[in-house]
Amino acid sequence: MSPSRPTPRTATAAVVIALVAAALAPVGAASATTPDGAGVEAVLAAAVPVAEVGDVGAAPATGATGGAGPTAEAPGPDAQGPVVVDVLRADGSVATVAAADAAAADELADEIAEQPGVLAADVATTYVLTGELAPVADPGPTGLEPVDLAPTGAAAAGDDVAWHLDDVRAPAAWRTTTGAGRVVAVLDSPVDAAHPDLAGALLPEVDLVVGEGRSDHGTFVTSLVVGRSAPGRATTGVAPSARVLPVEVCGDDGCTSSAVAEGIRRAVAARVDVINLSLAGRTKSTVVESAVRSALAAGIVVVAASGNDGAPCTATAPTACGNPVMYPAAVPGVVAVAASDASGRSAPWAVHGPQVALTAPGAGVVGAAAGGGYARGSGTSFAAPVVAGTAALVRSAAPSATPAQVRDRVRATALRRPWAAGYGAGSLDAGDAVSPPRGHVADYGRGTAVVRLSGEVLRRYEAAGGPGGALGWPRSGVVQLRGGVYASFDGGSVYWSRATGARAVRGALLDAWGRTGWELGSLGYPREDQVALARDGGLLQRFQGGFVYWSRATGAHAVRGPLLDAYGRAGWEGGVLGYPTGDEVRLGRDGGLLQRFQGGFVYWSRATGAQVVRGPLLDAYGRAGWEGGVLGYPTGGQVGLRDGGLLQRFQGGFVYWSPATGGHVVRGALLDAYGRAGWEGGRYGYPTGEQRTSGSRLVQPFQGGTLSVAAR
Repeated sequence: MSPSRPTPRTATAAVVIALVAAALAPVGAASATTPDGAGVEAVLAAAVPVAEVGDVGAAPATGATGGAGPTAEAPGPDAQGPVVVDVLRADGSVATVAAADAAAADELADEIAEQPGVLAADVATTYVLTGELAPVADPGPTGLEPVDLAPTGAAAAGDDVAWHLDDVRAPAAWRTTTGAGRVVAVLDSPVDAAHPDLAGALLPEVDLVVGEGRSDHGTFVTSLVVGRSAPGRATTGVAPSARVLPVEVCGDDGCTSSAVAEGIRRAVAARVDVINLSLAGRTKSTVVESAVRSALAAGIVVVAASGNDGAPCTATAPTACGNPVMYPAAVPGVVAVAASDASGRSAPWAVHGPQVALTAPGAGVVGAAAGGGYARGSGTSFAAPVVAGTAALVRSAAPSATPAQVRDRVRATALRRPWAAGYGAGSLDAGDAVSPPRGHVADYGRGTAVVRLSGEVLRRYEAAGGPGGALGWPRSGVVQLRGGVYASFDGGSVYWSRATGARAVRGALLDAWGRTGWELGSLGYPREDQVALARDGGLLQRFQGGFVYWSRATGAHAVRGPLLDAYGRAGWEGGVLGYPTGDEVRLGRDGGLLQRFQGGFVYWSRATGAQVVRGPLLDAYGRAGWEGGVLGYPTGGQVGLRDGGLLQRFQGGFVYWSPATGGHVVRGALLDAYGRAGWEGGRYGYPTGEQRTSGSRLVQPFQGGTLSVAAR
């Protein structure tokens, strides 16, 4: 309270009585003439300026408490007795007039709003301060251990009473600026200007409330912005070199909308950089909203608490929770702030919804209390000033930044968190907000662990939907590799190289790639993201050195090199081979390779190249001992013959098949004799059995007879 405050309103009592009497008449009569012969214009002309009578306002709040603190409700339509109407004039001044009841007040507000020189008129409402305080000797509502602060405000050794400063990385921001030359208007209850931790931090108070009010809340909020105890201690503010303009708008009965609107006007006139509103109510006031818009238009950042009666999200209500964000935080352009705790969790009692810009520490923070003491507080009331102090730092580092640019910066640099929807962009990072990292950077945190992503890896992650997408939450930051970088996520990884760009690899495709040696193996870096295939719901991902295929029936396997070429000639997964059923296998004979597919095998050797063997020819090849048997490796693909027959050539002979005879091997001297007889088109036709030794001769049965040659 300022020492020169006028006390009771005796000088203006007659004016107030006259205004109430005028409002008792029907609105139509009031518009034409009051009992004194005056119309609405006269009523408006006689309206009481808030600067003269600060506590002419709505009835005290009647709302129930919830979460970590009380909430506010405007008087309902059945309210008894006079109801106040707030008026915002075009010159920015705020005044009040009274009506007989709620219905009359609604009509009077509509009439006044249409008058020249009026920006807005609305039925008054009352906001409340959104937070609870407890002496530091008490563990407080969060259940944290008590702390012992010396009289100067310094924390005892080992007490992490300044956890909120570390949480938002304020010391990193202080390397750039501590906010010198910036002013934050704190619209709140009175501030204890004698508190040692606020020495030199306050401008003269603007007092808009008649009567004495408790100064605990205003003192606590102010210390979170500009406290000047030992650096890094509990009551060090986020912007310790800035100053606060204390604007008293809240008394024991709450904060009237007229006082709040006038307080905003005074802050605009003082050309402050930031306005902090640690107060909230459920009812929208167009007068307060217009005042906020005027502040934003004047280049002032407006920060407000979201409220404390948030409904926690549950398994049965994962999204229909949070409760509506309160006013004035819900006004467009305001930086609406929810709260988090020291373990990196969102506060379930903090109101959360689409208007919330971000969160800041607001559960169990320690600050200054009236009378030179200290308290621990919980509420979005105490998260908002942490953001307001950061906004002052941003303004110090970037003086020309508009309110929208400041809001965008604190959101863009916020630490992403795995929280339910409605907590904004994440938790405040003052260090990055003041000195944004070069390039595209974002931080993500689970609990107390923080992961930083940047560059093309971050862009690919965001394109995949971020934490809510297929990749899920990040497990690592960006890690340097030979020729590239990568980051690991719950649902996969993102790899980048200059040649391939950033690609996501996940699931079974990632596992199969890993079996080849990751980016240092034969496949190299991924050059495309995974592709869904038409056949059997399969997947494909292309890498520098080959492909990885997956299907539910076969699992994931890499195909590469000459085996991949042969697979492609066979029609890929849509051809006769289908999906690979295993990885490539190095064979003992001549350093050859084999890969199995649903529809056959692909063999490769240096002498023969890669060839497909499948169907009944593969069966006959197997009976002959595969590549380790008499046939060796295939030297060509299968060939169609007469009568629907098939032929495939191998190093050690041929395999013939026909529907009538099945598959049989012809080799050596018998193969030579068979050829001289015209092959399958000659008199012998197709083989009907395998060769055997009969005495000194080799014999083999054919459709046209038995072929016999001397054994060599």
